[in-house]
Amino acid sequence: MADNDKSMASTALALRFTGKKGGDDALVLALAAGQSVNEAAKQAKVGQRTVYRRLEDPAFRAKIDAVRSDLMGRVIGQLADAATEAIALLRKQLGSQSEMVAQRAAELITDFAFKGHEVADLKRQQQAILDRLDAMEASRARRVG
Repeated sequence: MADNDKSMASTALALRFTGKKGGDDALVLALAAGQSVNEAAKQAKVGQRTVYRRLEDPAFRAKIDAVRSDLMGRVIGQLADAATEAIALLRKQLGSQSEMVAQRAAELITDFAFKGHEVADLKRQQQAILDRLDAMEASRARRVG
C-alpha cells in the first residue's frame, strides 16, 4: 500500500459519524481527495443522488473539509521534507563547474529567499490586523455589556 493510500486510510478510520449509514467514511474520503461525485458514489457504493443530498448537509461538508485539510497537511509535510533536500542540492550546485548551473542555483535560492521573506511579512501584517480586530471587538463588548 502506498504512503498516500495509508494516509487516506488512516484518515478514514479516524472519522466518526453517527446516525448515518455505512459508506459515509468512504464518501467523505473520496470527496476530500478530489474525486467527482460519480467516482465518489461508486467508491462508497451509494447513488449519485445520495451524494448530492449528503453534500447539502453543512456538517457533512465540514467533515469533508476537515479530512481535506488533514490530507493537505500531510502533503505539505512531505513537501517541506523534500524542500530540505532540494535546498541542499541547490547549495551544492552553487559550486558547479558550469557557470550556467551555478548562476541558476543562485537565482533560485535568492528568489525563494525573497518569496519566503514576503510570506513571513504578510503573515506578520495579517496577525497585526487580526489583533487590532480582536481589540476592537473587545472594546465594543465592554461598551455594550
